Amino acid sequence: MESNPTTTFTFFRKGWRAKRVWIYAGDYDKIPTNGGKTGADTPPYTIGVSGRSMELIQNKSAGGTHTVLTCKYEGFARHKALIRSDHGITSTERNGLFSSGWKFVYMSTQYKWSVPMFSSVWILCDASNREIARFHRNSFRFRRIGKLEIYSQQPHGTIDPGFVAMIMVTCKLVHNTVKNNERSASS
Repeated sequence: MESNPTTTFTFFRKGWRAKRVWIYAGDYDKIPTNGGKTGADTPPYTIGVSGRSMELIQNKSAGGTHTVLTCKYEGFARHKALIRSDHGITSTERNGLFSSGWKFVYMSTQYKWSVPMFSSVWILCDASNREIARFHRNSFRFRRIGKLEIYSQQPHGTIDPGFVAMIMVTCKLVHNTVKNNERSASS
């Protein structure tokens, strides 16, 4: 993609073994703070992972939260997942038995995460192979997982918030799959 990303998010984990992911709008090397002021450390989004399920939570500035969507793995090998949101229910599945990538349908368009072996950049493309998003993974950082760049396909540069949520959760599905594959390969 030749243009600059329309929206950038940085994914962090609370600690080395933490299951919760904090997502901040923007590109950050460290978790953003505002001089210790209350609420400055609260990320706009959080992904909670618990066993076979995860949920994307939007943290409201007034202190409340809203569950944007939920995702639950299906099957013994976790090759499929069911995602529920305000837009309905959609299923997602791995690209292949030995692939770390996932594919999904949103608003009648199919999307696919490509995860090249030995690469730290994952690419989301639509059915016509247009690049929609990129995730730049940080393998050797303690808390920073990586940076997600989402490109708008619209002339005015806006992106549907439901689509952004779907990209975030499927990106986390890819991340979990890559981490599990790395653990399996090292044992």
